[in-house]
Amino acid sequence: MKTGYFSFVAHPDLYMCGYHSFDRSAEEAAHIIIDASLKYDVPLEFNANGFRRGLIKTDDGEHYPYPRSEFWKIAKDKKCKVRDARLHLLKKCCCQRKSEPSDKRNIEKKQCCSRWKRYWH
Repeated sequence: MKTGYFSFVAHPDLYMCGYHSFDRSAEEAAHIIIDASLKYDVPLEFNANGFRRGLIKTDDGEHYPYPRSEFWKIAKDKKCKVRDARLHLLKKCCCQRKSEPSDKRNIEKKQCCSRWKRYWH
């Protein structure tokens, strides 16, 4: 971000994909990323693709690998700029698995779409 070569940072919470507990280290990493975003005026991109991976069980409860609500709550509290991450494509990418009956996909799609809203409201 410091170089000025980038117009935004994609997947800033992707580090949580393999790190399941939002512990002190994860929170510290979030603050470092978010503070750099604010300092260099580089927006962060919210990416909903992690919803497609499904919920994972952790010591903190069930979560999507990313986006992680804990990360985005910090970004929101610090008034970080967030780039519109193609949320209009969420319907298309979220919970569409051809191998499952269509009624189950529709139920899952509604659940996924309602989950991403909690990051912004």
